[in-house]
Amino acid sequence: MEQTFEQKIGELEEILKAFENKDLELDRSLELYEKGIRLIRECTKALEEAQKKVEEINARE
Repeated sequence: MEQTFEQKIGELEEILKAFENKDLELDRSLELYEKGIRLIRECTKALEEAQKKVEEINARE
């Protein structure tokens, strides 16, 4: 099941917390970084789609 926008933001917050841990191993850091980039791209896409919908609604009004 696909995560909601809010769930993705929550996961990004958890990733940021993990990076605050100075004992994070390099391999885990890279894994979390890659996951974070993917989540950011997905969130950006969702925001862009929402903006388009708002613009379409406003254009009809």
